[in-house]
Amino acid sequence: MIKAIIWDVGGVIGDYLSSPDSFWRDIPGSKQLRDEFGSSKMSTKEFIKKGMKMLDLNKKDFLKGYNTYVSVKLNKDVVKILKQIKIDQYILSDVSPLAYKQRLIDFKDILKLMKDVFWSTELKMRKSSIKTFQVVIKKIRKRPEEVVYIDDVEEHLERAKSLGINTILYKNPKQIKEALENLGVKC
Repeated sequence: MIKAIIWDVGGVIGDYLSSPDSFWRDIPGSKQLRDEFGSSKMSTKEFIKKGMKMLDLNKKDFLKGYNTYVSVKLNKDVVKILKQIKIDQYILSDVSPLAYKQRLIDFKDILKLMKDVFWSTELKMRKSSIKTFQVVIKKIRKRPEEVVYIDDVEEHLERAKSLGINTILYKNPKQIKEALENLGVKC
């Protein structure tokens, strides 16, 4: 029996305003840079300096591009589904210190619906680490088989799945509703 749902934000509850790959363009070292910054292992100043150098941009252009890269808009169809669910709901999201405050503003009404929220910048670890999922499962006090994790990144789902957590790869709101209902979640 499913007793909890853990939602991702970017790409699930919120739609990216631009393609995430359009800014970093698979530049070697960019994923490590984002992981370190998003888990608060690097200062904002150091991140900007390294990012500017990596992308060969001045500070203004780097920040403009980065802010576009992290911008998300609430997916109203997903929110409708989310509001219908009567079991515990949580958010687990990778977010950088630069985007964190904006997420709190943009998603404040959604955050009120959640039993708890786990931001990578607060956890000091990202979804690229299996330990992140172990910590979240422990904090929500549910057995892995009682939890559904929804994300748009297969790599993150594989980590959750390896712990016994039910997973759904997000494609669209209709598919999410059907997948949840197939797991016995009314929405």
